[in-house]
Amino acid sequence: MAIKLYQFENKKLYEVYVSHRSTINPSFRAQRRKKNIETKGKAERLEKELIIQCIEEVKNLEGRGDKWCQVVDKYKVYKETFENVQQDTIDDYVSMLRIWTSNFWDKPIADISRSDVRHAIENAKKAGKSNSYLTKILHTTGRVYQWAKDEGLCPNNLPSISAGISIAKVEERAPKILSWDQLQFFLQKAYALNNPWYEIWATAIHTGMRSGELFALKWASVDLENRTILVDVSFNKRKNIFKSTKSGQFRSVPINDFLFQILGKLRNETKSEFVLPRIPRWEIGHQAKCVQSFCSEIGLPLINFHTFRACFATHLLSQGVSLGQVMKCAGWAELKTVQKYNRLAGVNEKGATDCLNALGPVLKGDNVLKIGG
Repeated sequence: MAIKLYQFENKKLYEVYVSHRSTINPSFRAQRRKKNIETKGKAERLEKELIIQCIEEVKNLEGRGDKWCQVVDKYKVYKETFENVQQDTIDDYVSMLRIWTSNFWDKPIADISRSDVRHAIENAKKAGKSNSYLTKILHTTGRVYQWAKDEGLCPNNLPSISAGISIAKVEERAPKILSWDQLQFFLQKAYALNNPWYEIWATAIHTGMRSGELFALKWASVDLENRTILVDVSFNKRKNIFKSTKSGQFRSVPINDFLFQILGKLRNETKSEFVLPRIPRWEIGHQAKCVQSFCSEIGLPLINFHTFRACFATHLLSQGVSLGQVMKCAGWAELKTVQKYNRLAGVNEKGATDCLNALGPVLKGDNVLKIGG
């Protein structure tokens, strides 16, 4: 609070400035400033009036709950403290909200309306974001808002701010993979051309391990005698740190005969604690570009490094390996993630149409496809 005397055009005038901050939530603050007051008495009376106004404004703000930015920060702390969620995942969602809910970032939560959320979605849509990403923004905003209500950070009588906002249904596309023959061709070409990525690609295809897990793999985690690989560490390129796996859980991956030969050769050739070669382009995160470039070179469909993981799951399932075994080997925490590969492999549908064979006539002639020989 302050009353200042100043001169303007040889005339003495007073300026009043008052400020009041909430003791419940220090971010809630009200300020008032008035100038050109002719007498000190008037300035003192006005100061009292402005103080009352500021107090009322802060009380009003306190009744409307925390600001959205504070709610998001508290939600972040809650997820980090009480839930088993990877830090990268939490950071990505907070970053997404910070960018796409910026239009109500500093609003008290009780003042946020559905139109605010709708406006945020429209901004993301104009920026070219996909329908699945728009859905992610909408659901995350609604989830954080509901959490704030449950935690008493805003009035409980407020309706959901995401209800009634619809986004076009996302069309599901089959995951892109290489067929069995294409994978064989891929590895054969990589070996014949002495491609420096050969051992890395071969290990990815035969273990389903993520790029960061392969980069972090050390000989201490490889048991050649019992033919198992312990996967419990991953490398985060963005933060340049070694951390736990994406699910936060360790797993064991069996070593088949082919991979045993690959690892045995590497064991004899390297003195490094790391299993796989340290290729400069891998170290700077260009593994996807290198896979795509090689596919283009040998005439295969363009895929990225992570596609090897999808190939691993799909081809195991098509060969009769159980869903549970594939989940354990690849380290998926949720069944729905693996279900799409199960559908892609056609495991549950295999043989379903065989009973219709008798409906067609018996075809004769040289043009008939001969199966199995």
